[in-house]
Amino acid sequence: MFLQVAKGFYFLKMIGIFDGSMSRIGEILFFKTINDKTMEKQVVYQEKTGLFFLKQRKQAASWIMNTIAPRMLKYFFPKKSWDYTLEDYRAMPEGSLGNDVAKLLDYMGYGFIEKGEHHDARHIILEYEMGIIDEIRMQAFMIGNSGWKLVSWLWVAVGAVLIPEYIGIFKQDYIRGKNSGKIAHIAWAEYLTLPSGLLRREFNIVPNFFNSKLCNSKYFL
Repeated sequence: MFLQVAKGFYFLKMIGIFDGSMSRIGEILFFKTINDKTMEKQVVYQEKTGLFFLKQRKQAASWIMNTIAPRMLKYFFPKKSWDYTLEDYRAMPEGSLGNDVAKLLDYMGYGFIEKGEHHDARHIILEYEMGIIDEIRMQAFMIGNSGWKLVSWLWVAVGAVLIPEYIGIFKQDYIRGKNSGKIAHIAWAEYLTLPSGLLRREFNIVPNFFNSKLCNSKYFL
């Protein structure tokens, strides 16, 4: 486990996280320190080598995020919640953004998090589920897409330190964000009744080829 954590800290040192230099950090993070690996090769690597306390390290990452997420919402999300309930989402047209959000929340067994509606909508638009890996992947996408906020860097830093096996995957999500249309300032509340697929095409979202079914195989749980 010490070796994995050490790799994570070395990774962060290489991207300049400890020297105060944030310029071009995304480029260094995802293009100069990581070998190209497809998701499939990553899974094979997991199968062959085994992972030292991976489950426990992922649980630690989840605990960190679940502990500080409510505090993040206070500072990084809009001050006013949307004027919709989960029942309103369920009643929206089949395949619409709002209906898809409701289905995902129901599937995960979650309810609304106050002021987190915008975040939930992004999960659907970007095709990420709500486990710890997909949460970090979505933040890697947002860094590539818009540079994004400190909260995104915090998520990716936690992932790099505790679960560095996924760095190659986070790289691909960063590239996907970089190649997609800019979405940081889109008010998704205005589009809740429109089809999710149409919105992805309208805003030029690169398809999520590394889907959650593969990412959440038994080696990624």
